[in-house]
Amino acid sequence: MKKALQILFFLVSLFSFSQKTYNFDKELVYFLYKGDEKKNLFEESIFINSKDKSYFIKVFGSEGQRFALLYDITNNVRHDFDLIKNKEKGENYLDFKFDTSVNLNLKQKTKTPNFEFNLLDNNHQLVIYKNDKRKSRREIITYSIKPTDKNLFFAFRAIALHPFELNQDFDSKENILVENAKILRGKQILNYELKFTKDVNLTLEIPAKN
Repeated sequence: MKKALQILFFLVSLFSFSQKTYNFDKELVYFLYKGDEKKNLFEESIFINSKDKSYFIKVFGSEGQRFALLYDITNNVRHDFDLIKNKEKGENYLDFKFDTSVNLNLKQKTKTPNFEFNLLDNNHQLVIYKNDKRKSRREIITYSIKPTDKNLFFAFRAIALHPFELNQDFDSKENILVENAKILRGKQILNYELKFTKDVNLTLEIPAKN
């Protein structure tokens, strides 16, 4: 019995401290601007696995210093990377250098607020309410879509639906990609426009724990 317990402990330890691998097959880049005038554009980039919406990478920073955050919803963790230019592999090629891992504490998240999807003419709408009575709207997201062979709505959710970017309850059930969106939060207006999608072949490994 003792030997069996030792073997079990070894297997659990091996699983806990082994490397974790993530695969990404698409990059999406959105333009973001505030208000009704299309100026002062920001780019927001995300890497996804189109077959698995439980993890994704968001890229931040400026030309001089960029970093990436890999969110793993299933395992309740975020892995941080520095992005380093590698001109030997190409002018725009970036190496992902692992930095650290952080516990997300998703189990302590607050209750998902009441929401609904609507169809308005040729546009779709997601309304998020402040309470269950639906008398006060927290935000209104009006968006146009493009049909796809997989459901890529979660990429837009991960980029734009702060503070619900990790909440899969808000995902549409359709096989769509969000092309344009206007988010109204009180008096604030945020606009998102899809710049491009690109097929990639990116694999990242998280080092084993010591």
